[in-house]
Amino acid sequence: MRKINPHDFHVATRPTSREVNRRIALNLVHQHQPISRADLARRMKVGRGVVSVLVNELRSQESIKDRHKH
Repeated sequence: MRKINPHDFHVATRPTSREVNRRIALNLVHQHQPISRADLARRMKVGRGVVSVLVNELRSQESIKDRHKH
C-alpha cells in the first residue's frame, strides 16, 4: 500500500470516488463484455442501482464526446 504524506495529501471527494468507480466499471465491461448490469454489480460488489448510475454517466460522457467530434 502506498504511504500517505501527512503534510501533503488530498482527501477523496465524492466525485473522486465516483470517477474511480466509473473506471472500474469500464475496465470490467472491457474485460467481460458482453456483461449485464446485474453481473457488473456482482463483480463490483455494489447494488444494481449504483451500477445503473455509473453506466448512465459513462453513456452520457460518450454521447458528449460524440457530439464534439462532429
